[in-house]
Amino acid sequence: GNVSTQFNMSLLEDLGLLKMDFLGLRNLTIIKNTLDVIEKSRYKKINIATIPLDDKEVYELLSSGKTLGIFQLESTGMRSFMRDLQPRSLEDIIAGISLYRPGPMDSIPLYIKNKNNPEGIIYAHERLRNILDVTYGCLVYQEQVMEIVRNLAGYSYGRSDLVRRAMSKKKMKVMEEERQNFIYGKKSQTGEVLIQGCLSNGVPEKVANAIFDDMIDFAKYAFNKSHAAGYALLAYQTAYLKQHYPLEFMAAVMSTVMTNHKKLGQYIQDLKDMGIKLLPPSINHSFGRFSVEDGCIRYGLTAIKNVGRGLIENIKGKRQDKPFKGFRDFIDRIDSSELNRRALESLIKGGAFDEFNINRSQLLSVFEREIEMAHRKTSSIVKGQIGLFDELLEEDRTDQGIPYVEELKTKYLLEFEKEVLGIYLSGHPLSEFREILEKRITLNLSELNESTGEDGLIADGSTITVGGMLIKINEKITKNDNKMAFIEIEDIYDKIEVIIFPNIYRKIEEKLKNNLYFIIEGEVVFKEDEPPKIIANKIEEITNTVETPLRKIYLKVKENNPDEFKRILDVLEKFPGKSPVLVFIEKENRVVKAPKNLYVAESIALFKELRQLLGEESVK
Repeated sequence: GNVSTQFNMSLLEDLGLLKMDFLGLRNLTIIKNTLDVIEKSRYKKINIATIPLDDKEVYELLSSGKTLGIFQLESTGMRSFMRDLQPRSLEDIIAGISLYRPGPMDSIPLYIKNKNNPEGIIYAHERLRNILDVTYGCLVYQEQVMEIVRNLAGYSYGRSDLVRRAMSKKKMKVMEEERQNFIYGKKSQTGEVLIQGCLSNGVPEKVANAIFDDMIDFAKYAFNKSHAAGYALLAYQTAYLKQHYPLEFMAAVMSTVMTNHKKLGQYIQDLKDMGIKLLPPSINHSFGRFSVEDGCIRYGLTAIKNVGRGLIENIKGKRQDKPFKGFRDFIDRIDSSELNRRALESLIKGGAFDEFNINRSQLLSVFEREIEMAHRKTSSIVKGQIGLFDELLEEDRTDQGIPYVEELKTKYLLEFEKEVLGIYLSGHPLSEFREILEKRITLNLSELNESTGEDGLIADGSTITVGGMLIKINEKITKNDNKMAFIEIEDIYDKIEVIIFPNIYRKIEEKLKNNLYFIIEGEVVFKEDEPPKIIANKIEEITNTVETPLRKIYLKVKENNPDEFKRILDVLEKFPGKSPVLVFIEKENRVVKAPKNLYVAESIALFKELRQLLGEESVK
């Protein structure tokens, strides 16, 4: 923008007003579209500005970590953080958004510890209590710094804002100059007291220095609470809609990522976890965007490759009078100027004509001839040569006249869906191995790709296990004349590159060329501005007969608490299996082995529930 725009935006930030970026605008759109659908389908008008901010069910949703689609809270790391944080108020969400960034993350363990044990919070000075109690003794916001210098050292409002500005602009020299003023005060040339200083207010010099040191450290990642509050409110509003109006909300969310197939795949999996059925695209029922239909969500036509807005509007207009009876009825009624070969082929491959109970293979065998006839017919009508088409119009124009062709194998149908929808809609080649993968993998590829190496979830160099389908292999020859390979694997959510050095490649080369599905153990490598990669240590083909090694599962608790043990018992009983469970009681420094009737079957769901109950580091 121009200088004026930049100045105004800077002024808004200085005033602590919300700067709405692309993500914020996207979520405002989601909220508006959700409310519109609710009003049309349920005849219910909701004023999002007046919803209750203490809805218990909303906070339970946030605490479960099931926050895909919720503004600011849907990344893998943030979902894990929400499970640890267990937010119970808007204040918790504000703090969570402020803390979950490089820098403030260092305070997360202390914040959660103090939140769970507020009686153990220690303040450097009693004057800090009323300032930091809302964030459980942790310095989180710029506004708290302003309040500290005013309350402890007698700064004016204007002078405290200068300190805030220096922090937000990382002007460390200015901050160090303020140390003297903060501790010892400041007078004018005429002897007038401008700043009282901590010493004058009964704060010891050593304590004042320590407090200022904390503020200096905080200057590296100072955050504006009012900015975070705006985002937190938006997060709560989207969570409220997901909890109480999941169909309308998810349809609106998915409509904003129709060309982002990676994100769309995540949301589709979330629908399955929520028990919501996704209906395939349909020329009689689909709209441009994802829509709500009979307790399900209908796939949007805009998400189909090569299908343009003009054709979608034409489809909607033609079916208003009466629905399409079949494929040829569609061809005969649609304006040929809006229908081209690529669009029609994509509609067929995406399953938009499946409702007419005719094989996609049959339609693919005739669609080019059909569209050519439609274009010729239109051209002849324009020229006044309708008689030339009398014979053609007499032939059977129902779908029964289309020659029968045996349906394609599922593998090819899925590949076609992937081609035109960007995702596997009817199923996934890996679906038959899903149970095996859930037992074996550390995390899925979407979760791995969202990890930055800085968020504490997966550190650079960590050994992890992933699984997926081989989609690309690129063989290389090293300087020592040895073969190595770069392969790409894909799971239900995402894909990743795996590096296989010669010592591993020579063992697995033949299997890579003759098989599709693999479990890979290796070290994850993060590089700035690049997606993560894996250096393979071990590669194993997946078959339905793979024997899953039984591992011991260790749980850590602080003390022998019957209520906590009852909650653990409830989780274990849901996942019966053969893996032993051992519980380490920290206070007694001893390990208790669970009886065999409480042995479990390893799964991602099991680990998620246990970690939600005990914390990330208490389940191994």
